[in-house]
Amino acid sequence: MDNNKFEEFIKDSISQKEISLILAKDDDELAWLKDELAKNNYIFPANILVAISELNSQDKTCFEIKDESEAKELYDFAMQYPTGQINAFDEKTMKNINTTPDYNNKSIIFLATEDQLKKLRHINFDFFAISGIAYRNKE
Repeated sequence: MDNNKFEEFIKDSISQKEISLILAKDDDELAWLKDELAKNNYIFPANILVAISELNSQDKTCFEIKDESEAKELYDFAMQYPTGQINAFDEKTMKNINTTPDYNNKSIIFLATEDQLKKLRHINFDFFAISGIAYRNKE
């Protein structure tokens, strides 16, 4: 893997008004990318509600897109992020959570395998279409 290009992508993802996307070819590369993101101080929130409530206090956030159950929440988040207003419903407290993202010096990245994104595209969650810059290792 070309670590210089990956580091460039990380730098370019900062202050974007769209969520960036990293594509892994398989689970091994996905694990490596998660480690690299952690080394670059990315946090992996437990869920979207935690991320929204801490959005402006975290500089670097990454979500792994794992399955269909999480995909809708992440997709909705990605659709709202560029608008400057994010709204989510917390089913436990029965309250809406609203926030206005601060884009300055912040980076939000989605991470997934190519196969996972293809599966999600077939059920109308096209993360390619709603993401900003993307990274895929060419090796």
